Amino acid sequence: MDINFQPPAVAELEVSLFGPGTGECIVAHLGENEWMVVDSCTVENKVPVALDYLGKIGVTPDRVKVIVITHFHDDHIAGANTLIETCQDAEVFISGALTYEESISYTLAHALGDVIVDRAKPSTYEIAKIIRSVGHRHVEFVGANQVLYRKNGVIVHSLSPSSRAVAQSRLLFSEFFLESQTQFRKLANKLHPNLCAIALHICNGTDTVLLGSDLEVSSDPALGWGAVILDKKKPQTVAAVFKVPHHGSQNGHSDDVVKKMLRVKPISILTTFDKSSLPREEDIQRIKDFSESLFFTTQPKVKAPARSRAVEENLLLVAKARRVVTKTMGHIQVRMSGGECEVKLNPHASAAA
Repeated sequence: MDINFQPPAVAELEVSLFGPGTGECIVAHLGENEWMVVDSCTVENKVPVALDYLGKIGVTPDRVKVIVITHFHDDHIAGANTLIETCQDAEVFISGALTYEESISYTLAHALGDVIVDRAKPSTYEIAKIIRSVGHRHVEFVGANQVLYRKNGVIVHSLSPSSRAVAQSRLLFSEFFLESQTQFRKLANKLHPNLCAIALHICNGTDTVLLGSDLEVSSDPALGWGAVILDKKKPQTVAAVFKVPHHGSQNGHSDDVVKKMLRVKPISILTTFDKSSLPREEDIQRIKDFSESLFFTTQPKVKAPARSRAVEENLLLVAKARRVVTKTMGHIQVRMSGGECEVKLNPHASAAA
């Protein structure tokens, strides 16, 4: 079960999922020693885990051809600017549906040489750093049904964000400057960052992977997974490996995705999120019911019992802020060839009982 640190075969598809309990990164071999990195988290000394892993298997940064930042939640972007600066040959893709704060940061980063952004908000600070990192390189905004990579029969498609998500994000940004009131304003204000996330479909003609990012289900069928299901232009091959969206939470689950986009009993993999104790027991059971097997990057955290009000008040007196501190990096490595899948885990990752 130990991780294989020999490079994959030329035509072998690999998806390595990393997560320390708060953070997520995917490293994918697309064939012929060409790689894609989706999102970023870091190991010791703030080194992006993707660079750490690729170095261990003898892959140089110039072999990374695609970098995707699915959305700008803090647990998906740690070290992203370092990753982009290091992988100079990679095309960089970000969501075409930016939230209001992200749009402001992006605009200022282009307008000013040394932009001042709110350092208390890591996502807005990180997007400004990314814009500076790419310099003369092109950053492409991604919507549904774009081909991010195509070579030797391997195709990486984006499934989201939907055209509605992109339109709403632009509308909200425009309204801030125009101070206009429209009938769509209430709807636009409801746009959640997870509905802006990029879900990906990878297929080499034989093996297919669905990477769910943090994409959620929305009451509006033109957003989230509902829009993906309704989209007749999306790839039709069903996935044998499913990176479960949003840490396995209920709001990322779609029965239609399970029925129409996954093979019967796929291999499911996910990153845990300690701060919200995801996935919960009911989430795990739901995913196990439709999966052949389920793997976690780290052991799911059981929600701590509620403290008394007096204890909470005393903690507030001595601590300005609290956060989950994790020191372990879980790694699930899936290699696929000719319809066969092999899963390996490092000591911090685990299989669902």
